[in-house]
Amino acid sequence: DPFYNIPATIAVNMIMAAAGAGLVATIIAAWAQVRLRADSVNANEVGNGLLAALVAITAGCPFVGYWGACLIGAIAVVVYHVGCWLEYILGIKDTAKVAPIHALCGLWGLIGTGLFTVTSTSECNLHKAFEGLCYCMLRLPPMSWGERMAAQIVGSLIIIAISLASAFALFGLLYVIPISPFMWIISKLK
Repeated sequence: DPFYNIPATIAVNMIMAAAGAGLVATIIAAWAQVRLRADSVNANEVGNGLLAALVAITAGCPFVGYWGACLIGAIAVVVYHVGCWLEYILGIKDTAKVAPIHALCGLWGLIGTGLFTVTSTSECNLHKAFEGLCYCMLRLPPMSWGERMAAQIVGSLIIIAISLASAFALFGLLYVIPISPFMWIISKLK
């Protein structure tokens, strides 16, 4: 079976990212506890750090090595805390910390995949598993580290552009469409 090793690699990389994140998140939470003279460590911040790591490693699970997964998870916690700080400075009310976890850590995961992909020939790790179905085997030229990073950055910028365009279109429609008729209909249904 050509796919026998891929689920194990994905599972171990998810665990390694969470382990690296758990260590860093606990250290940051313990530091904050001492600094703020709190009674206990903030478990929400540790949990959000773990979630940030799992979001970040999702992009590159089968492509990075175990050490890369651990580093992606650990750095994701720092990216998460920087995102929370930016939200605080900008006065953005995000009680669930959705933007730092999913947007910033997701983007870090894309960049981290380019940084920590483990290959000897700069091709994808899945060649043997997919036996010619992998995108690298479709006669694309082998990519150097710089080309792979450029591709990851361009892909990240495309994702940002599509997300912003979709958000502006959706919220623009919600701004233009009057909501009061819909609220009247909903109130009559109750």
